[in-house]
This record gives sequence, structure tokens and C-alpha cells, in this order.
Amino acid sequence: MAALFSGAEAYERSMGRWSVELAPRFLDFVATPASGPVLDVGCGTGSLTRALIARYPNLAITGIDPSRSFLELARARYANSRATFEEADARSMPFAHATFDQSLALLVIQFVPEPHLAAQEMHRVTRPGGTIAACTWLRSRMETAAVFWEVAIGLDPAAASHLGRPQVLGREGDLAALWADTGLEDVEEGQIDYHMNYRSFDDYWSMFDGGIAAPGAYVATLDATARETLRSALRDRLLPDGSDRAVSMQATALVVKGRVPE
Repeated sequence: MAALFSGAEAYERSMGRWSVELAPRFLDFVATPASGPVLDVGCGTGSLTRALIARYPNLAITGIDPSRSFLELARARYANSRATFEEADARSMPFAHATFDQSLALLVIQFVPEPHLAAQEMHRVTRPGGTIAACTWLRSRMETAAVFWEVAIGLDPAAASHLGRPQVLGREGDLAALWADTGLEDVEEGQIDYHMNYRSFDDYWSMFDGGIAAPGAYVATLDATARETLRSALRDRLLPDGSDRAVSMQATALVVKGRVPE
């Protein structure tokens, strides 16, 4: 996971902007107000932390992430808040049992190699009666990536090998099943419909030009000629009239919440 998301600033230019917009809507789904410390699992550069600070300015918020570059940016960004950040693995957290009122994970649990361990740890460190919630992209409704891979594989069938491991938590029912298996009660899964609006084709292409996530990692393997061929083919696919206008892509986020038994 850390290798795919190693550059904090590159991440901000690509996926970070969508995380910032999605985070408040994720908290709306969680619904139950936090009354004590909150854990932001896989906090990255702090998109969810930002929404938590806005909603709960008087509560302690702890973010954990395995990426030092992400944490450094988050610490600088929220230096004057009650948020703190620690380098840690979601599968083995350095916290005592029942430390937090809520444990939340925005767009990260699907990238954890053993997500069931992360869910168990979120359960362990959350108090009885506390809320555990997570959010991933619904893979079948992620148009930005779908269009990219459609074009990339059409040009280079070997590109399919760069898709990475199946995101089993990107299908309807997956998150709810994981939460139930973890022993949580009152499990509820939902969806948040979303649009990724790009100012221009170049703005869309910037998603893949920084080596971020599987599409960016694939682009990074291409030489200049192959990269330009892919770029031109994507432009023709999205803007066949040759114009340079805004591009809007559909996306849906899967969300789940549950309660730690009392």
C-alpha cells in the first residue's frame, strides 16, 4: 500500500481532492456524533481529519498511516489543532483496548493486504457501544479508472497485469460482510453517489501522471512515446470532438458502519 501512495504532494493532486470532498458526506453517513477521541485509520494527508476537526473541534483526533511523507504533510497542515499523527500499521495498532469512541477509515481499508486484521484492530481499540465505519469506492461505478483501463488495455493487453490484486471490498455487500464477521452489531451498508469533475482533459490526465495508485504506476512504466500514445487515445475517447472542456466522471462510494457490542 505505501508503495502505491508514496508521494504526498502527488497524491494531493490526484486522489486527495476527492477525499476532501467525500469526507464530510462520509461523516454524515456515520451520523452518530462522537463524544470522545476519534481514530482516523489510514489518515493519509488528512482529508478525513480535516472534516473531523471541523465537526468536533474540541475532541482529540488521532491519525495513523504507514507513509511518513503523508504524515509529515498532515502534521504541518494541522499543527494548530487537537489532531496528532502516528506512523502505524492498521493491522497492528499501538493503542490499548477501548481507547477511542469512534474508529473510521476513509478510502483505505481496500488497500490493506489483510483487511480483516484492520477491522479486528478497529474493533479492539474502540470502546463498547462505539462506532466503527469505513468507506471504499464501488469498483463497478468508478468511471475514472474504468475508462483509463479500457483504453490502456486496448492499446496494450499486458496493461491488465497492472490492475493489481482484486479489490474484494469494492463490491456491494463486501463491507457489510466484513463488519458482521468482525462481530459488530447494527451493521449498515450504504452508498454515496459522487461526481469527479475535471476542469479539462489535462486535469483528468494529471490523475495518472504522478505515479499514484495502479493507473499511475502503470503510466510510470511507459516510455515517452507510449505515454503520449495513451494520453492521446484517452483524449480521443473522452473528447472525440477535439475540444478542451470540463470532463465529469461518475463514482459511487460504498460506506459501512457498525457498533461495538456492549
